[in-house]
Amino acid sequence: MARKLGVTSFKLVTNDMSASFFSVPSNVDQVDNIGFYVKWTSSDAVGTISVQGSINAEVVNGVARSGDWEDLTFDPLLSQPNSNDDNYLININQFPYPWIRIAYTRTSGTGLLEIWECTKSVGA
Repeated sequence: MARKLGVTSFKLVTNDMSASFFSVPSNVDQVDNIGFYVKWTSSDAVGTISVQGSINAEVVNGVARSGDWEDLTFDPLLSQPNSNDDNYLININQFPYPWIRIAYTRTSGTGLLEIWECTKSVGA
């Protein structure tokens, strides 16, 4: 019977949506499940939120110094800021890469983007 070995939850992002940015990368090589709660407040922000993974990132003091980051694909697609307020949960099960982060690519407008991260390890 499996049991939870550890659950960690924290606020990952509180950022102004007037510029593109990346979250601090999280090392998840000992984690089984990752969840994000994404929330933005805006009347005019338009942009793209993506979850990215890396297998070869070099991260120093929370900053990705090198490596390749690729967007994960979701079905259904993630909701995106389009001059509206919104929020949703993202569930990632059995993530096979050691690094994960959130990217926001601004198109126009301003607002506030907040993201919380929760990780869970499951044991035998």
